[in-house]
Amino acid sequence: MGDNSDAFPDDPTEWMDSDGDGVGDKSDLYPNSNVLPTVVVAGCDTGVENALNWDGRGTSINDRMAVIDSGTYRNHGEYVSAVTESAECLLDAGVITEDDKGAIVSCAARSDIGKKEDPGKGKQNGKKK
Repeated sequence: MGDNSDAFPDDPTEWMDSDGDGVGDKSDLYPNSNVLPTVVVAGCDTGVENALNWDGRGTSINDRMAVIDSGTYRNHGEYVSAVTESAECLLDAGVITEDDKGAIVSCAARSDIGKKEDPGKGKQNGKKK
């Protein structure tokens, strides 16, 4: 007889799924996944459905984008390339469509990530100080 509080009563190695993505916390790469309904890139809502556990290891698309967003880039183009490469992998895996990829890359392109301060113009990351 199973334990009603156990999210995985038939698996003695798992008992909890904190983020509700269907992967037990012990096996989950992101036990507290970003489970917002849509993909957010650099604060921009893409409108693309946020696939949960798309890789079978507990990763949401938002988890993947958050890692990219928090990276260090020599310039804005390098950041946009990283997002584009990731979106291409998701497209190749059948997780997103070509239109979804376009929306994700468009948000990355409009972001300030990777943009450097321009002391001569009094701007930082593309925004006036």
